[in-house]
Amino acid sequence: MRRRITIPPSSPPRHAAHRGPPGAIATMILLSNKAEGIAGQFAVQGVMLLVLGCVLALFFMASGIERALGRTGTLVVTRLLGMLLAALASNS
Repeated sequence: MRRRITIPPSSPPRHAAHRGPPGAIATMILLSNKAEGIAGQFAVQGVMLLVLGCVLALFFMASGIERALGRTGTLVVTRLLGMLLAALASNS
């Protein structure tokens, strides 16, 4: 079985930031500014940590998800996400 080696493009994050900070950073800044009091700040930081935990869990489960999808499923998901990325890129 031949393995393909790919290099992900590094330019989209740079292009995404040309109009301001990337979406996740801008969202955290806006939510932190709108949060009232120390309890609001802790709530915003707690939600951020929850999201980071979910992403970390998905990273750890990635190989199992890839095995469950199989080769064809992985290719289909890759193509669909590529089309989504192209649609988002052409929209902005």
